[in-house]
Amino acid sequence: MARRRRLVIVIGAVLAMLVVGAVVAFTIAGGGPAGNSDAADETPTSIPGQEVDNTNPPGDAPTSLPLPPTDDDPLVTRPLPKSGAAEGELVPGFPSDLLPTPAGATVISSSVATEGDHMQAGVAATSTLTPDEVVAFYRAAYASLGLTDRPMNAIPGSSAYAFSRGDNTITLTVTPAESGSAFSLFGAFRAG
Repeated sequence: MARRRRLVIVIGAVLAMLVVGAVVAFTIAGGGPAGNSDAADETPTSIPGQEVDNTNPPGDAPTSLPLPPTDDDPLVTRPLPKSGAAEGELVPGFPSDLLPTPAGATVISSSVATEGDHMQAGVAATSTLTPDEVVAFYRAAYASLGLTDRPMNAIPGSSAYAFSRGDNTITLTVTPAESGSAFSLFGAFRAG
């Protein structure tokens, strides 16, 4: 059942990427019906009660898609938080923007260790989400930060993934639990 769910998630992600790619290619090509490049020359028609905005011709319409982050965009900046650890909560200064926890997750422990321009941080938690849902949560969160992921070897019964960008890496390990899953994140970062 878990394999089938994973396969459905992967197929869904691939289909979504294909649709987005087709829309982008269609837009870049000045797409119109049947590849009609004259479509950009057509004057937009009005909808009753609405005015047409002719300030940006159709071929010059601005895009609202954000540019993806690059390796030059630092994930971590100075000043770095103080080193520390906590049980049952996130330690003060914990980089929750880089190591977020899903809504409703219960933190078991957390830590931050800094030296010079390097920071390591980790969190162990439980969630009512399934392991596949936890992985999907982190894939979405880290894709928005420009991190790429790859599966890693894990102890039997667990799944592990490495997310990376430049000098920054995050490791996720997730294990099924009675009421959802248990997971841990460990990140090693270099301040830019």
